[in-house]
Amino acid sequence: MVTQRKVIAVDGLAGSGKTSIAKAVAARLGFAHLNTGLLYRSVAWLILKYGINPEVEAGIGDLLRAHTIELRLDPQRGGRAIVDGHDVTDQLQKPEVSQATSQAAQFRTVREALHATQRNAFPGNNLVAEGRDMGTVIFPDAELKLFIEVNEQVRIERRLKQLGLSIPADEAGQARLKEQIRMEIIERDRRDESRSLSPTLAAADAVRIDNSLDPLEKVVGQICSIWGTRQASKF
Repeated sequence: MVTQRKVIAVDGLAGSGKTSIAKAVAARLGFAHLNTGLLYRSVAWLILKYGINPEVEAGIGDLLRAHTIELRLDPQRGGRAIVDGHDVTDQLQKPEVSQATSQAAQFRTVREALHATQRNAFPGNNLVAEGRDMGTVIFPDAELKLFIEVNEQVRIERRLKQLGLSIPADEAGQARLKEQIRMEIIERDRRDESRSLSPTLAAADAVRIDNSLDPLEKVVGQICSIWGTRQASKF
């Protein structure tokens, strides 16, 4: 059984900046940072390693039953992805892993296999938990639920930076690359928002946070202020 602890649930679509925000809020409050995306990326990493089709649920189910995936708390109070006893965290940011993650995460077999791992992560620690369905499915009783929003252009720029892609020198090349990223974001959003199981939607009681223009420190300060006010209201 999980001991009672405080949970801040942070949800948002890809490229919203929720990971940076969650990590910084956790550091400010002294909470552990639960990046649930590491679990789904670990599934994708296994899929690619063993040549499984990421769009066929049955094969993925067999794969998950044959391997173990867990999160371990590191000294910075973040998570490390452990697959079959080996730390694979540093191998999870490749573009092909991102693509397979989005494809596989739509399946009930995958999401249900990871539910308990998420809910039971880092026992005894207060959490800032971030992902796609933290406030709606994994931690529906979280004391604070956030949904991070950002405009399209900012998401494109962040995605380019995340992928480490070289920007073409000519304007036409830049435009083509940005349009490619834009279409990838649109397709990923469509999958995340429209899937029948655990779609990425703001919880009814979530606080919406615009992360388009303000510096990270200001956004983190805003969230910590909201958290402090809610805690003070209990007394």
